[in-house]
Amino acid sequence: MKTVWEYSPETEAARILHAARQTAVGFYKTKGFAILPYGSALHGKNLVFLPGLPYLSIPRFWEKAARINVDSLPLKIPPRLLKAVISLLPSQSPHLPDKSLVQLWDRYQNQIIDQIYCLIPGRKDWIKQIIIQPTNYGTGASFNLLTKAPGTARIWLRSDQGISAIVESLLTILTRYEVLNHLSGLWSESEIIVDWLSLITQSERFLSEIGAPVVNLDTLKKLPVHTWPARQRQLFRLLVDRSPDLVTFDEIHGRLFAGHPDSFSLYAISKTVQRLRDLLEKNGVSGSFIQTRRREGYLLYS
Repeated sequence: MKTVWEYSPETEAARILHAARQTAVGFYKTKGFAILPYGSALHGKNLVFLPGLPYLSIPRFWEKAARINVDSLPLKIPPRLLKAVISLLPSQSPHLPDKSLVQLWDRYQNQIIDQIYCLIPGRKDWIKQIIIQPTNYGTGASFNLLTKAPGTARIWLRSDQGISAIVESLLTILTRYEVLNHLSGLWSESEIIVDWLSLITQSERFLSEIGAPVVNLDTLKKLPVHTWPARQRQLFRLLVDRSPDLVTFDEIHGRLFAGHPDSFSLYAISKTVQRLRDLLEKNGVSGSFIQTRRREGYLLYS
């Protein structure tokens, strides 16, 4: 796998706008970040750096920044706004990547990624490419989330951060979606992900020592589904094929009740799911592997 290091006035301006957006909507305040001018002698993950630019020279700058959607990367920024911020950038921008960091990462990246996949085997080969955009501004690191494989991991890496920030970003890229959606965690709770993964590793080691069985997607695929009733078998295979993604009520209807539209109802689906959970229990698997997403559908935790 090759890591691409991207740096340009466009990427630096986008980073400033990302930080400006999070400032404008109060995100940093609610999460305990302190916003300081770039060049501050202080350093830390809970600090946000912004350059002291004449932002108000751009009409309705903060209002425009607040409207930027930061749910995915790269950001979709109005071209005129991006160009206006670029015109304000100090002459030393963009920040070129530290050559020693690039060389160090290139040397050890494959070993590090292999270790990450060993730690999270359920996410093996989810990352097809890594794009790192060095920057002077914002938080120590910002990144996208991967909800399905394969995908591109995008990281904004601040100039005072190193390999550990890249590793933590990759861990969170692969797992925060699970914490937020599968474990019902809050944003702040997902920041403990590295400690959580360490705890999971210790737990798995202990379970191995006491001979406890490992239940995962491979285990579920080996269940004797051919002996199950047709409707439960169809639903199970649909959930397995889509795991860990959500299967909506409409999709379940299309698979299970296509030939019998009169028998379709949310109650009928819930009864089918409960019978499938009972079958899992009879085969030594917790029925809670099938999780309910209220008013949306079901998913198979994997």
